Amino acid sequence: MVPEKQELEFYVVLSVVIFGILFAQFFLVKVNLGRALWWDEAIYILMAKSIVSGGEIGFFEAFRPLVWPILLSPFQWISNQRALVVSLSVLLNLTNLLLVYLIFKKMTNRMIALVSLPFIFFFSSVLKLSLLGLSEHIAILFGLLALLLYFNNKKKWAALFSGLAFLSRFIFGVVFLGILISEIFDFLRKLRSTKENKEQIYESEILSVIWIISIFLIVITPYLVWMKISFGSFFYAFKRAAEVLAISGGINDFGPFYYLIELLKRVPFVVLFPFSLIHLFKKGNRKETIAFFTIILVMFLYISFFVQHKELRYLNFVVFLVVPISLSILTFLWKIKKRVLRASAKLSVLVFLWLLFFCVELPSAGYLFEGFGKSHLTDFIALIPKNESEIISSDPILGVYINAKIFTFSNDYYGFNQLNNSEAHYLFRNNCSLLCPSNLSMKCESARKKLLDFLSNKTLVETRVLDSCNISLYKIR
Repeated sequence: MVPEKQELEFYVVLSVVIFGILFAQFFLVKVNLGRALWWDEAIYILMAKSIVSGGEIGFFEAFRPLVWPILLSPFQWISNQRALVVSLSVLLNLTNLLLVYLIFKKMTNRMIALVSLPFIFFFSSVLKLSLLGLSEHIAILFGLLALLLYFNNKKKWAALFSGLAFLSRFIFGVVFLGILISEIFDFLRKLRSTKENKEQIYESEILSVIWIISIFLIVITPYLVWMKISFGSFFYAFKRAAEVLAISGGINDFGPFYYLIELLKRVPFVVLFPFSLIHLFKKGNRKETIAFFTIILVMFLYISFFVQHKELRYLNFVVFLVVPISLSILTFLWKIKKRVLRASAKLSVLVFLWLLFFCVELPSAGYLFEGFGKSHLTDFIALIPKNESEIISSDPILGVYINAKIFTFSNDYYGFNQLNNSEAHYLFRNNCSLLCPSNLSMKCESARKKLLDFLSNKTLVETRVLDSCNISLYKIR
């Protein structure tokens, strides 16, 4: 059976989109083979090592969410951990694109959702994350799953996955907030629209809200109880995470309007977002619109005004949720009459726009390809005895390639004190991971001086300069 012209048009575009995204992903992997691990990637791998070994090796940073390191834990037998995190990240990133398509196909139509995907993938923050083993991927996956289930009236499952999104990256707890507020608005709408059976509506809707809250709490409570037992406070992880962001924020504090400016520079048609929301609301997608509006507004305000540490990758959630709506402007291509612009010409215009966007955004993702990989650290690793059970390091990346317990330190208020908690014989120092934030300059300089005084009479085993960074290995005992 030959598909109708519109069907054929859709499948042609589908083929081009799938091929384009897979080719771009292959290209990124190919040029990224020598990439070093990022600090956060290394921390998650060390946390996975710690979980598997019961704390005998690796490093456990208690303020980080646990889902991603738990997911990495079964794969610690794989020697090439960088290849592992790249593979998982690519798989999760492509799965997230599929979920975006499924959500917005229902809200708009499948062509609009399909046309949007390359623009999401080619956005620089998504390009950066597409190969990085960070917790954003899994948090976005659970967040999108929660929304997809909620929009299909599977509310209990939506609450469960919104809890997992929270445990993957705390800020994604706002997905649960969006679902809850949407449910309350839906409840009030039903009350206003009927004059009969209000008591029945009260019972059913309130019970629904109670179920949603209860399931979310059931998912996250074991983690909170563990925090209380282990660290003395249900909210230890959140407090410590806020402290760390405040410390690092002194280096990357670009002001509250950083994200708005970056969005407008990269995706100027995001200004259409309010109009898209109004259109969707009028079209009947009220529940979905309220949920999206709540999630996007709260997240955007939080990272803009309450988090000093600014990175473009934190815009990832905005891209996944906003761009498919805002890009609905591209549907004008499919509304132009055939005699004005044929289907092949429409596709050519789209491919040109996708390629242009990719070329513009790729340089912004350039620092994916920088940093210290195992090849830079091979000489240092060889100088550390294989039976060394503990190592002190200012850079967690070294610990990924050594089966030892890692004590990390930096120039925050932990500073020099980490040295007193270890019996390690070796200390690895990378001065580029010891930057002093302006908001802690005095305390930081004091910690740095303490460290340098301590190392002044220790044995320098190896030192070299790589990419303007001084990396050194000391024998301290």
